[in-house]
Amino acid sequence: MSEMWAIIPTSIDSSYNQTGLYMSKKLLDKLAGPSKGEFRQFIDSFNSEPRIAWYPSAGEDLRDLLFLHPDYSKKKPATQLEPPAPDLFLHTDYFPGKEQKFLDSPIVYSDDRTTMTITTIEELTRINLPLDPGIVDFPNGSIVTGRVVFLNIDVKSNLFGEYSRSLVYAFVENAAFCSRIVFPNKGKFSHVIHVRYGGGCGGGRKINGFLDTGHSSKTFV
Repeated sequence: MSEMWAIIPTSIDSSYNQTGLYMSKKLLDKLAGPSKGEFRQFIDSFNSEPRIAWYPSAGEDLRDLLFLHPDYSKKKPATQLEPPAPDLFLHTDYFPGKEQKFLDSPIVYSDDRTTMTITTIEELTRINLPLDPGIVDFPNGSIVTGRVVFLNIDVKSNLFGEYSRSLVYAFVENAAFCSRIVFPNKGKFSHVIHVRYGGGCGGGRKINGFLDTGHSSKTFV
């Protein structure tokens, strides 16, 4: 995986580490719905608020599981204070197109340096959100649009060794997700990954301003 990201320093509230200002269990409760499975157990395992990294328009890109590893900052330190590594990765993308094979195989990424394998997949309650034709190129979505899954992913990296990460993937449009799910549930993020969003990579043609609403402490591009 090529190292294509750089850290854009942003201001971090001095009370961040003490108060969990940028985190939200309420949002996770909304995503979990009535589930009593592994995602509910994951949420309940935290005595404090888990740190959430949100990647809008993620597509099949899982590089954040590498670049937000604690040891990555040691190799490429930021110019300002960074928040601690996230406890949960949240990816959104409405996945247009007729044929979608992402998640069909347990191995979601593999090259000579990195292998990522799904060890757990749990279907969560669907989220049916609008696809605004003023924002997206494919307002009909696809067969996976609206699906929400909780994943545990085993990562084997030649740089960081072997470790596991938890990820929720909601196959929804970003702006609708933000306005109808994140904001009403007072969602806060420790990180927002801005790589693909607004670049036409995921069937979108308009970038909105919700990435700059103060709901995160660090943005990556």
